[in-house]
Amino acid sequence: MSAADARILDAFKYLKVEYADIVGRVSYKQCKYYRLKNPVPLPENVDEASIVEECSNESNLEAVSSSSALKVLAPVLLRRHVYLVIKLPEGAPQEYTC
Repeated sequence: MSAADARILDAFKYLKVEYADIVGRVSYKQCKYYRLKNPVPLPENVDEASIVEECSNESNLEAVSSSSALKVLAPVLLRRHVYLVIKLPEGAPQEYTC
């Protein structure tokens, strides 16, 4: 599969492998997915609390499907920016929502 064909579900699967201690046994069907209308830049010295706060701003979130292609997030995906928020189900470690 090419990067152009990648889906939001593929991003979830990647995170599930890389962050198994956080995502654990959570199924992609249990999560909610949101596109950030205004992507959040990640500065060199990241203040995680402010990034999570920016990513949690409800007015900047637009629901998307896990089956959507990554290209629905933005015309061009730049490094060091957050484009997608995955909200884990109740009981999961919410500090890692963004």
